[in-house]
Amino acid sequence: MREHSASGPRGLGVFLAAMPEKPVPVIPQLVVPDPDAARDQLRRQFGFLDDGALMRLGNQTLTLVAGPATGHGVIDHLALAVPDLEGAVAPALARGAVPDPQVTPDGPVDIPEFHAGGVRYLFLQGPSGARIELIQNIAAPHGPGHDHIGIPCRDIATMASFLSGLGATPLISARLLRSDGVTDVRILSLQGSVLELFQPPVPPQPAPSGLWRCLLVPGITAATGPDGLQLSPI
Repeated sequence: MREHSASGPRGLGVFLAAMPEKPVPVIPQLVVPDPDAARDQLRRQFGFLDDGALMRLGNQTLTLVAGPATGHGVIDHLALAVPDLEGAVAPALARGAVPDPQVTPDGPVDIPEFHAGGVRYLFLQGPSGARIELIQNIAAPHGPGHDHIGIPCRDIATMASFLSGLGATPLISARLLRSDGVTDVRILSLQGSVLELFQPPVPPQPAPSGLWRCLLVPGITAATGPDGLQLSPI
């Protein structure tokens, strides 16, 4: 993956590194058949702790809901920032975590052009196969905790416009050259939480009810966005 061009603040890494330790506002909801087993896996492999009805790692929280596992939906993944990728991956694998064979089958991936000093990342399978990305920002390492929530788009401009109507603001945009074409990326901040929108060369075909089911956002009215993106008030 290679960055072709980018615009917006080059200090996104500084923005992320300066995030407070209190939880970021937007909470992703993960739907799994067995929430107790999912809690155990998140504790054991990823270092999450119980925080009342939520689970928390640094400033990232998530909520678990019982339901059928239906594959990857319009919310593709949760990305967790780590200060040292290898130092985070090794213990996760030792505790039973499994790399995602569809996204990073050959191990960690470097994108040297992205942000000021590049990023290094690996996708792991969370509960029921839900995608969890571990990512290290080389120039501004931070974490463990929130990095972004990944949302694939059929039409990235339409999705960005919808989220802007809910108060999201742009941080950075990029066009990434890959072997199979160009992927457009727009990174937005929604109440301080980072959303990564990406439009791959082949339009995504999300499951109607994905594992990462919806985003819980303070102070909004329940809304359904492009591609069926679900947002609910807290």
